[in-house]
Amino acid sequence: VTCVGVSLILAAGRKIDFHTRKLIKESWNIDSYQGLVKLVKQVLKLTFAFEVVGAVLSFLVFSQDYSFWDAAFNNSGFDILGNLQNLIPYSDSILLNLVTAGLIICGGIGFLVILDIKKKKRFKKLTLHSKVVITMSIVLILVGTILLKSTENITWLQAFFHSVSARTAGFSTTPLGEFTNAGLFVLVILMFIGASPGSTGGGIKTSTFFVLIT
Repeated sequence: VTCVGVSLILAAGRKIDFHTRKLIKESWNIDSYQGLVKLVKQVLKLTFAFEVVGAVLSFLVFSQDYSFWDAAFNNSGFDILGNLQNLIPYSDSILLNLVTAGLIICGGIGFLVILDIKKKKRFKKLTLHSKVVITMSIVLILVGTILLKSTENITWLQAFFHSVSARTAGFSTTPLGEFTNAGLFVLVILMFIGASPGSTGGGIKTSTFFVLIT
């Protein structure tokens, strides 16, 4: 929300005041006020790039069942197909599952981590924050996938998708009403932990969970 607001201010040709800079700094947990406007511009470009790539790849799947103008896509957890279908009709679509999961993961680790990876390339050179976020994200996805596969009669692809989606998106490729209490408990835990600081998701954040268990 902050990023969108700042982008509108920049588009109007106005300067970013101190109050707005403070909001950006606090919402993204940044230590310095320097380079905030440049950072916002980088985030906007990054967001646009992900949206375009995700839309094109998703369109390749939806265009097989819908007309050109109806083959739209979003990453907000909405029931875009109607009749409470969510993405259940595409539970076996490897492309759509991986593309959607990829968008969710990238949105969940946060812009600062993505920019850090882009700049430093190697894991050893990343900031401590980036290392914690990436490590915890991988661990949660793997553990969640294994637990869901163990508790539910679903495929590994479905288990992986729900492990990713539960922490920040809300999409499902399997009716959640058919999940066992054990499976639902796993989803609740993943939802409670959520995404990472400076990301597009909620929850107590992966970094907080890391501190709690170490």
